[in-house]
Amino acid sequence: MGMLAYLVIWEAKQRLKEILERDPDNKECEGNSLREVRDSLSKISIGRIKIGGIEVEQIGIIQKHQRKILNLLGTPLNKKAQQSLSLKIRPYS
Repeated sequence: MGMLAYLVIWEAKQRLKEILERDPDNKECEGNSLREVRDSLSKISIGRIKIGGIEVEQIGIIQKHQRKILNLLGTPLNKKAQQSLSLKIRPYS
């Protein structure tokens, strides 16, 4: 594994420590693993629809757990960011 990949994984584990730390009593954690965190984020959908010469892009609903992961990673979606992501209209080419 390359150094950059190692650094990305290390940084993600540091930022997600809160949900990846295991409970000393039952050995469970909220995030389970980086793979499950990634799988959770991959379920955020962006839909596109083409109407005439216009393409409309809309982000799907972000669940509470996904929002927490995004916040821990330093990519919070505040209202302004959500609004700009929730509906983007561009000319279709």
